[in-house]
Amino acid sequence: PRRRGKKPIRDDLKLSNLLPPLFICLVIGTIWSVYTCLHLLPLLQIGVPAAFQDVSAVRRGSLQAMISQLLVSLFLTCYTRACLTSPGEVPDTPEWRLGSAHVPSTREVKNTGERRICKWCMKYKP
Repeated sequence: PRRRGKKPIRDDLKLSNLLPPLFICLVIGTIWSVYTCLHLLPLLQIGVPAAFQDVSAVRRGSLQAMISQLLVSLFLTCYTRACLTSPGEVPDTPEWRLGSAHVPSTREVKNTGERRICKWCMKYKP
């Protein structure tokens, strides 16, 4: 008989896999919001009548806002791409399969000098 109930959860959607990226997003979001609210907004003097604004502070705030927001957007783009990019896998060619006679060049070996083996896919590691 087939069991009914919960659907199996994909490995990439488990809470233990989502917590580290979410923590990084929380830290970056906190740093960004504190910098924006407590440093940039007072410099930009939004809501202050034009007669009472310090023009040099507004100019400096505008420059800092443009530079900081550009750097934040570049960081978020890199971080998103790093999170969504596959880490890769061992090539599926005959020389990497276990027991192969052809020995490709490997960068790392065990202390004994033997080639390292992936215990999940049973292939030699590059």
